[in-house]
Amino acid sequence: MSDQPIFLIRGNERVVLHSRDYVNEAVLQSLLAKHPAVLAGRTTGGDGAQGLLLIRRELDIPAAEGGANVFNIDHLFIDSTGIPVFVEVKRAKDTRIRREVVGQMLDYVANGTRYWPVDQLRDCLVELQSELHPGAEDPRALADEAVREFGFDEVTEFWQTVELNLRQGKVRMVFVADALPDRLIRIIEFLNEQMSPAEVLGVEVVQYLSDDGTQVLVPRIVGATSTAIATKRASHGYWDRNGFLEAAAERSAPEVVGVFERLFDHVASCGGQLNWGKGVTPGLSGCIPIGGEQRPVWLASLGTPGPKNHPTLTFWFGKLAAVDPGRVDVMVDTLSKIGSYEEAVNNARATNYEGKGSFPMIAIDELVSSPSDVALLFEALDVMAGPSKQSGRLATPDASEY
Repeated sequence: MSDQPIFLIRGNERVVLHSRDYVNEAVLQSLLAKHPAVLAGRTTGGDGAQGLLLIRRELDIPAAEGGANVFNIDHLFIDSTGIPVFVEVKRAKDTRIRREVVGQMLDYVANGTRYWPVDQLRDCLVELQSELHPGAEDPRALADEAVREFGFDEVTEFWQTVELNLRQGKVRMVFVADALPDRLIRIIEFLNEQMSPAEVLGVEVVQYLSDDGTQVLVPRIVGATSTAIATKRASHGYWDRNGFLEAAAERSAPEVVGVFERLFDHVASCGGQLNWGKGVTPGLSGCIPIGGEQRPVWLASLGTPGPKNHPTLTFWFGKLAAVDPGRVDVMVDTLSKIGSYEEAVNNARATNYEGKGSFPMIAIDELVSSPSDVALLFEALDVMAGPSKQSGRLATPDASEY
């Protein structure tokens, strides 16, 4: 750490501040939680500074679906584009700041992106607001207001964006210290140049103090090398139908590919649109016109390659129920007849499509084992598509509005 002081000029007054070590790691962690703007500098893509919304400090991470918590990240923020930001803090004196902290971070991100339910993150924000406002009658309303103040008019849309980014591995990993060792800086630069869409950055936060108690924090971002910037900009292309189906054919049975083809065709026949993701994990959302607007109905993801990963379909019941709860009830009635999906769907309905389980996933490779279940899936989608797709099979409430 440099001994060079900095000088603060207040009118005719000159205040001299000298660099000082943090008393302990907890002090630095607390400062970052209170002043996240210290971390919100320019990203690798060269974008302007992104705001950060703290979700939780010391957030637990499981290492299996529904399993016990094994890991613990110092901070989780969400930036103003809905990207999860993992932050791990160490002091320069901590010997773990070399290579060990890199392994820790990769453990956190590998498991968090796979096993964190987005509802858990939403509940963490509610808990945080409850702690910040003791005695508040409705902490969830405060959490929703925090999201709106952050720039998202639609709270549900915010969490859907977070979910999509999380599942596609579109995250930011930030290593924070009062001073970063050269070896760690080189690792950060190398990882950031090689990884996409994930981003890896380091932030040195030097503390300066004056005799009168004035405190100044001076951040320096590392990792946003010219090579990393060029690599990320070149790789931020979107998936398309052909690329997605090719990836599906490599990872899944032909029957699974067939279901995705039918999903894409169904959206087209409704006058809808497919919003393609641009992450390493192939994903997209299917939108159809409801109430005069293109609204997301489902989110599809292939997952990452490997025997334990499965292509999934997630319905956004909550946002649809806000438009037409009657029609959603009919769709849910149909989906509940799918054996492997019955419990998850009924749990979502029991919570009025809010909170935990409000976005239940269906495993496509399980679905295709029963042709009748596949038929039920598209029968349910026809419900949301309106009268033109009903073929007289199901009566839906207020169909004339569509």
